[in-house]
Amino acid sequence: MDWIEVSDVRVWSRNYQNAKDFANVHDCVPCETVEEAVMNADVIVTATHSKTPILAARWVKKGALVNCVGAVVEDWQELDPDLMKMADVYVDTKEEALKGSGDIILSGVDIKGEVGELILGNKTVDRNATIVFKSMGMAVEDVACSKLIYDKTLTKPSL
Repeated sequence: MDWIEVSDVRVWSRNYQNAKDFANVHDCVPCETVEEAVMNADVIVTATHSKTPILAARWVKKGALVNCVGAVVEDWQELDPDLMKMADVYVDTKEEALKGSGDIILSGVDIKGEVGELILGNKTVDRNATIVFKSMGMAVEDVACSKLIYDKTLTKPSL
């Protein structure tokens, strides 16, 4: 498995003091705006309860990976509909995304595939495309991620 070398981690919060507090604990850079936090980023993670988009398409560089794990209500959005339309969109399950993700429903995008199809090799990702992974939350993902991190810490204590 390939690991991404992370050299710069930036964090934003609606409350700048919260961003600063988080940054102090987790050794990252607090940002006053979303645009500042995501500018030229290769990987972006959104995890909000936003009812309106916070991440504009014009701020996301081509080829970025956007992991959208918040706003899992049918009329809430974290991502600009233009971003959804310009990206290749993948989900954990189409069924859940089509009935519960405002980012998917309100933008009217076609879903390229499910994460399971990627893992099994039944679908491939265009590595030059901007990718949005919209997660609705599945316990199996949490378990698999926990196992992966646990195993990695056993072989690489500096993680």
